[in-house]
Amino acid sequence: MLTIASSPLLTPLNYLVDDIEQDGIADAKRIIWLETQNAFDPEIGVIGPDLYTGMAGMAITYLNAYRVGGRRHHRKIAKHCLHYALDHADDIAPEHRPGFYNGWAGLLYAAVYGHSVLWDEVLRARAEDLLQRLAALPVGQEYDLMTGAAGTVLATALVAPVLGEPAKRVGLSAAEGLHEAAIRHPDSGAVSWKTAGDQLPLTGLSHGNAGIGWALCELHAATDETWLEELAGQAFRYERQYFDTDAGNWYDLRHYASADTLRHTPPPCETAWCHGAGGIALSRLRAYEITGDRDYLSELTVAARTLSSAVAGEHPERELPSCLCHGLVGNLDILLTLRRRALPELSFLEDTPRYEPDLVAFATDRRRRSIDPGLFLGLGGMAHYLMRLANPGIPPVLLPAL
Repeated sequence: MLTIASSPLLTPLNYLVDDIEQDGIADAKRIIWLETQNAFDPEIGVIGPDLYTGMAGMAITYLNAYRVGGRRHHRKIAKHCLHYALDHADDIAPEHRPGFYNGWAGLLYAAVYGHSVLWDEVLRARAEDLLQRLAALPVGQEYDLMTGAAGTVLATALVAPVLGEPAKRVGLSAAEGLHEAAIRHPDSGAVSWKTAGDQLPLTGLSHGNAGIGWALCELHAATDETWLEELAGQAFRYERQYFDTDAGNWYDLRHYASADTLRHTPPPCETAWCHGAGGIALSRLRAYEITGDRDYLSELTVAARTLSSAVAGEHPERELPSCLCHGLVGNLDILLTLRRRALPELSFLEDTPRYEPDLVAFATDRRRRSIDPGLFLGLGGMAHYLMRLANPGIPPVLLPAL
């Protein structure tokens, strides 16, 4: 699975990846990174094991750097990061362990992806052990992709081609939990799930119905269980009632405790991966590819047009450094994924600015200050986007695959 790229982007990419390594603390056997200090949490410790900002995310960065450049040193770092993350899985809070980006489900995906890149049977065995631990988790009260049951549904669907029927069984059990916990909306035929805090069930990918619906679609594709497709459709139906036609976008319902509050203060609409049109576009892309339902294609087209307009209005000199989760780089990465699908309905994306000279200039600026090295909030995300530009075989971590 090693596919070395030949690209003018390799030099700026190597600058970024080397800088990430230099920000770590290394000896002959291992490397770790410290959390970025901030005014709200002055305590600094080693980054956690998770995919979002932790060692599993660093592993993805270096696995892909190895795929792009073929440097054995990057292979070594990737293996260490994976084993460190798996060794420290219990550092993740119990209530977050089902999740993909913040939980054990993401570690499962990272271990199987590492196995697929490195052909390391030890990683496969460790993934199988972690799958058993996921299966034994008690039913929780978290449901989204980041920390909840949808994360387990997504990860098990993705790794099923490698881990087989045991992964499907764990995913179906998690999906059944989602089915039982769903809030029914009889008037619309929609479903939603309670989110953290005193707020309405959310739209969007990271914490909302778009992410849960996407996960259910992926497990439907892996198992051919029709009830999963139906439940996903009901999840997406919930989001439709919060679509703003004028904005071509979906309301961000964070901080809204009830439908009554919406009438007094109309919600904003975001365009990021985590909340808004960016992540919703990805969810509808996969829903359309899996089911063939053209309603999803229509929603994808609207979301993509809104995202394209937002990116065209950006000022990279002010936006960089940027992150995958809710920054310019993340939106560029989403648009790259959509363009590469080559759907005729999305041909307008070819005209969207790509800002590659700005990204290259930032990556090669040796005066650049040190920032968060992580995959979703820091330099790892910028490196990930450049890797995907250099090598189309690198899967998007915002829409992961093996």
